[in-house]
Amino acid sequence: MTGSDDRTAREWDARSGAQIMVFKGHKNRLSSATFSPDGTRVVTGAWDNSARVWDARSGAQILLLTVPTLAVAVTAAAFSPDGSRIATGSLDLVRLWDANSGTMVRSMPGHSSAIAAVAFSPDGSRLASGSWDATARLWDADNGAQIAILRGHFGWVNTVAFSPDGTRLVTASNDGTTRIWELPPRCQELIDSAGKRSSRQFSALDRAHFFLDPEPSGWVDSLYARIRPGMALVLPQVGDRCG
Repeated sequence: MTGSDDRTAREWDARSGAQIMVFKGHKNRLSSATFSPDGTRVVTGAWDNSARVWDARSGAQILLLTVPTLAVAVTAAAFSPDGSRIATGSLDLVRLWDANSGTMVRSMPGHSSAIAAVAFSPDGSRLASGSWDATARLWDADNGAQIAILRGHFGWVNTVAFSPDGTRLVTASNDGTTRIWELPPRCQELIDSAGKRSSRQFSALDRAHFFLDPEPSGWVDSLYARIRPGMALVLPQVGDRCG
């Protein structure tokens, strides 16, 4: 699948190189074109301020994803692993859409420049974005919360991709580097892990994830002892919650 400055997306036979389908409808050059996980749909993003969903067999447009009150080019688009959601990146922020109705579910502000790439984690629970602001960001795909900012590149971050197990992210930038990031564990993973450890087995990184003092104290030791798999961890002393 390719997207072009000629305002079309085209599907090709990967073996023979023959053109299979042309998707026409955008009014400006395309920035993104990709299949749904099951191969039945295509999502495209373009500088006409829209993303569009197409039937991969007929080439017919199924959905138009746009914010009527905003004139913002769609610079990236991707399906979730189950095909139920679409993430788009624009010149302003990341947005999530219902892939069946075309309704915008939420917007996710944070980047200070255009978003060049978006990708869902293999289980669909997280979303990564890469931006011209030289950062990649990690988001909770369910509630839109920003989980982490990955800083280190010195140029636009043009590509983001998760490892098959979702524990790492690879980013590529026009600073000439590719970087691999170890991602923070999910909150529930920390809680489940806590139920299997004693306080003395916790590393400084573990303590930081739980927003705890780096050195164990009496009340912290007691708290660790009460953590069990599947529990939500609430720390009123800090006013934060994990779970």
